[in-house]
Amino acid sequence: DVGSFPRYDNFSNRILDESIHGVRIETDPNKIDEKDFALWKAAKEGEISWDSPWGKGRPGWHIECSAMSMRFLGDTLDIHGGGKDLIFPHHENEIAQSEAATGKQFAKYWLHNGLIKVNGQKMSKSLNNSVLLQDILEKYNKDVIRLGLLQTHYRSDVNITDGMFEQFEKKVYHLYKTFHKIELNSTDLKPDLNSSVFNSLNDDFIKAMDNDFNTALVIADFIQYTTRMNKFVADNNFQEALNLKTAMEKVYAVLGICQMNAVQVIKKTREKYLSKSGMTEEEIINLLEQRKKYKSEKNFSAADEIRDYLTSHSIEVKDGKENAEWDLII
Repeated sequence: DVGSFPRYDNFSNRILDESIHGVRIETDPNKIDEKDFALWKAAKEGEISWDSPWGKGRPGWHIECSAMSMRFLGDTLDIHGGGKDLIFPHHENEIAQSEAATGKQFAKYWLHNGLIKVNGQKMSKSLNNSVLLQDILEKYNKDVIRLGLLQTHYRSDVNITDGMFEQFEKKVYHLYKTFHKIELNSTDLKPDLNSSVFNSLNDDFIKAMDNDFNTALVIADFIQYTTRMNKFVADNNFQEALNLKTAMEKVYAVLGICQMNAVQVIKKTREKYLSKSGMTEEEIINLLEQRKKYKSEKNFSAADEIRDYLTSHSIEVKDGKENAEWDLII
């Protein structure tokens, strides 16, 4: 009887909003209040059951969670989490039954994560729009996935849209290309862990995470610092570039990003996109050699045809003093 617990509804009324889905309220004429819930359900034929003073039955949905968490974590939990669709009735009922039983506060802090949407629609079996992590892992590396998901605050709904992960795949590819260039040009340098750029990044990260784990702000900062690092490289300031690279690797390790091998990321990303274009690295190198020969013969129209052909396959040609280099156009 929820009316016997004066604080019932205090929790969900404080944080409930119209964006919460999946709320279940049973309608039963035998209830005093439609929000009353069962602590113990009578056994149904074929279901698992236990003996009790009220006959054979099983625990209600809500009591299971209170029993398990209090058995292993005590009467008061430091942090209780779950999807925002559990705020009512599940978490409201957990609080009521637990605090009625112990007289103690059930949880000090509550963290409710948003739901997953696909192109603006709630992910569900009925819509056949489920996105499975194992499928995403087959297509993208872990940095791409983490950046894609962390750009949304944990309390907001994650909207997985077409092209979302491709967008971050490009950022990750170019990030590790910059990392690799810094590695090649800083073999005689040591990172300064007391540099202003190191402290700035670290302070920004702590400030964002202290603000209710604001990973959306962290990712915005991440992109800004990546741009700053590219500027250092463009200016041949490899000491500051190394300081910032080291800061990113150390600070963002908390989120599991910036921890991969640069050469491997570049290699695998190129293999993936070359496979899509129907070309191999060997074919590209042969074409560049042919183009070099045409240029030496001053047959510039033929050389331009090769460049245009590669461009049509998303391959960029960068002419150097001696030889041309290639890269993905992504």
